[in-house]
Amino acid sequence: MNNLLYIVSHVHIDCIFGGLIIGEVFKSLKKKLPSVQIAMLFVVFFICILTLSDLSKFIVIASKPIQTQLNVKADPIPYVELGVWDENLGMLSKIIVNDSIAYVAGNSEDLFVFDIENISNPLLLNTYQSEILPYYVNDMLLINENLIVLAKSGHGLEIINCSNLSQINSFYTFTQATYITSLAFRNPYLYVTDHSDGLYVLDLNDLNNIQLVNSLPNAGNAYSIDIVGQYAFVASLSAGIKIFDLFDPINPIEVGNYTDGTSFFELEVKNNFVYAIDDQDALKILNVSNVSNPIKLGEFNGSHFDNLVVSNDIAYISASWFGFSILNCTNPALIVEMINIDTEEVISGIFADQEYFYLTSWNRGVEIISINQLPVLQIEARF
Repeated sequence: MNNLLYIVSHVHIDCIFGGLIIGEVFKSLKKKLPSVQIAMLFVVFFICILTLSDLSKFIVIASKPIQTQLNVKADPIPYVELGVWDENLGMLSKIIVNDSIAYVAGNSEDLFVFDIENISNPLLLNTYQSEILPYYVNDMLLINENLIVLAKSGHGLEIINCSNLSQINSFYTFTQATYITSLAFRNPYLYVTDHSDGLYVLDLNDLNNIQLVNSLPNAGNAYSIDIVGQYAFVASLSAGIKIFDLFDPINPIEVGNYTDGTSFFELEVKNNFVYAIDDQDALKILNVSNVSNPIKLGEFNGSHFDNLVVSNDIAYISASWFGFSILNCTNPALIVEMINIDTEEVISGIFADQEYFYLTSWNRGVEIISINQLPVLQIEARF
């Protein structure tokens, strides 16, 4: 009878999509089951068609052991429209916040600077028009408190002086790369990943004479970089996560690597933990206390995962066209999804600090969300 229950569950599933497959199932059953059981099977089949009830889930649970679920997922939260974005500023891509100043990169040639000291009433201080028209800003980095570096995909990178917010100016461009994807800084060196050329090292010791001092094609198809202490961590697609020792900052040496058959394109490092997103939409957490032997502690299987920011063991992840998720990673072996919101809009950039979660999108502008009482979210501003 257990076999009959298992078959019935599959008959119910197939009946939703059509009866062609069911006919073949019944033909094969005539040779294996008594006529009484076949009659019972026909009755159950027609009941399924009439009710489309969720009988299959009940039956499968009764006839098969329950599997442990290591990913705790949140139910999607509806997205509430709060206001209208001033579309004259165009689509936005990335955001960085330093104290009360927010730097927002557009998808055109603009860099916007806002004063958000009054969080409910942001003030546009200045707009800088880049000398190079980028297709997309893949990454943005703030160094030395007043220098903004823009990774402009196929248009190289640009360094902008924001020490005087009323007179923002560009003073350096780098166009030798093929397609710049990510940036990291370890004074005085700027490390630049390229999805075709690997890793570039720029010396910023003399801002009037910035020099390219090395390039490392062995970094592979590098998409994301983060530096903690003496080590640089690079997400390098199918080559995995590469770890470089920066003891000699001009000549990084690969000392570790993690691969599992997937391609990694986004990562962030906190203390001895690497948080990385792969092409299967999974967030994976690695222990890299021994850089020569990274160990995976856990993973969370999401959907359309894209940008990643980690703060206080909480992972904030944008999901392309499908909003964002907030994951509690306190226990890497049991990652819990606290928030899942579908904004029905492309989330292009995210940033988080101790109090707020910042989002930029193509059509909704900038949103600032209070995260002091997770899992409760409070939208503080939208501009």
